[in-house]
Parts: sequence; structure tokens; C-alpha cells
Amino acid sequence: MVNAYRGGTSTNQLCERYGLSKGGLLKILQEHGVQMRNQPMTEEEIDRAERLYGEGQSLNAVARTVGKAKGSVWKALRERGIDMR
Repeated sequence: MVNAYRGGTSTNQLCERYGLSKGGLLKILQEHGVQMRNQPMTEEEIDRAERLYGEGQSLNAVARTVGKAKGSVWKALRERGIDMR
């Protein structure tokens, strides 16, 4: 469940898949230290993501490392003018 969320599966999809309420799912994710996707990236996280991506890491690997959704990392890097591979 945690890996699926970190991989981009929505909370609504996970609730349906596992038969959980939204509150129950959020509690489980929080207990496992998962940072929710709706949290904006900090400048430090974006700096780190930019560095890692520039070093050749994949977008998925960068997202896992900084603990953010792949889409959030992609958007932040694009807003910085980074050419995406």
C-alpha cells in the first residue's frame, strides 16, 4: 500500500482497492512516515531533486529519494526550466 502510494497510486484508488476509508488509509500512510503528495516541495527539496536528476537519476528514483510524487518533482523541475528526459 505504501509503495503503491509512493509510486503514484491515488488515495481514492487505494481506498477502493483495500476497502479502507480515506481517514483509515491516511492514518496508515502517516504511521509509515509517508509524506502526502499535496504538500508543496520546499526549495531545498527542489534543489536536491534538480541535482539528482542532473546527475542522471531517473525521475522515479529522484521522486523516491526526496519523498515526493513523481508528478510533483516533474512539475517543479519543469518550472525551473530543466529539460526532462
